Amino acid sequence: MNRQNHSEPENRFTPEEQQEFLELLAQLSPEQLEELKELTEGYVSYYNNERRQWNIQKMTPIEYRNHLLNAIR
Repeated sequence: MNRQNHSEPENRFTPEEQQEFLELLAQLSPEQLEELKELTEGYVSYYNNERRQWNIQKMTPIEYRNHLLNAIR
């Protein structure tokens, strides 16, 4: 991938790693999958709403988004 094209998402896993991850997921019980889902949702909420980002003016991603939206109004 051309690192200068910042509009493209970066794929951080090789196809082999992706396949291994899917195989591991297939081995989880429904209860384990539910727990994984809850943990993931909790972390995403923390990351977007509580974790300050030093490269975006020490704001959370949600604060920064709102800051940008208010700037264009």
